[in-house]
Amino acid sequence: MSLRVVSLAMFTLLLAGCDNGKITLPGSGKTEVTKTIMHCDDGQTLEATYYNNDPNALAVVKKGDNPEYVLVNVIAGSGAKYDGNIYEWWTKGSTGTFTDLMEQKSTECTE
Repeated sequence: MSLRVVSLAMFTLLLAGCDNGKITLPGSGKTEVTKTIMHCDDGQTLEATYYNNDPNALAVVKKGDNPEYVLVNVIAGSGAKYDGNIYEWWTKGSTGTFTDLMEQKSTECTE
């Protein structure tokens, strides 16, 4: 199954779980929500809201003045990796890398 199909399926589940601005993911329990604000080396701020309900996980990421993007958790060798649209958000500890996959341009961010 392609990443695009998985992303579309997760986005559909996201929309189905919306209730007055709240997101509920299918899974084994209650959806846990955490938020973080990162400062990136290009001077912009990156805000990430994580929604987790095992085995499903997504991140809603907003960087600078750009719109919010819904990214789906995918397999990573280390840390947590989220992909969606043309973007990738890969975190480990208090740092992360936001990448535009089409332009192959990455920005390092820290809490």
